[in-house]
Amino acid sequence: MRKLALVWALVGVFAMGFGTAWAEDIVIVVNDNAPVQSLDAREVKEIYLGETGYWGDQRITPVGYQDGTPIQGTFLDKVVNISENVYKTYWIKRIFREGGVPPTKAGSSEEALRMVSQSAGGITYIPASALASAGGVREVFRVTN
Repeated sequence: MRKLALVWALVGVFAMGFGTAWAEDIVIVVNDNAPVQSLDAREVKEIYLGETGYWGDQRITPVGYQDGTPIQGTFLDKVVNISENVYKTYWIKRIFREGGVPPTKAGSSEEALRMVSQSAGGITYIPASALASAGGVREVFRVTN
């Protein structure tokens, strides 16, 4: 297990050098049928750390992005308040200690939106510019940049 943690740490350090800053607002969206009207930064952080897993009886299914993407780095920095490397390490430990399930990783905002629109408990973050063309989701929080 130490080898796996070391590999993830090295991958994270390598990926950090290729990220670029995210220039636009990030919008947190949920499935249209999700039983929440709005969220604050603390609630979103708890969801992405696996500390909150349900809205009432509805299981939450968070969707994030592939490691090293600018939107993920900015989201983790501004909302979760940790770096990508710390986030990866957090989830590796959580998986092995508690059997937690990390957010699903999407390769694009289009894929993230598709996944969230198909899951009643779906939540993700997207560039604000992608919201206009998004169907089946609604905004619950905005991270201004």
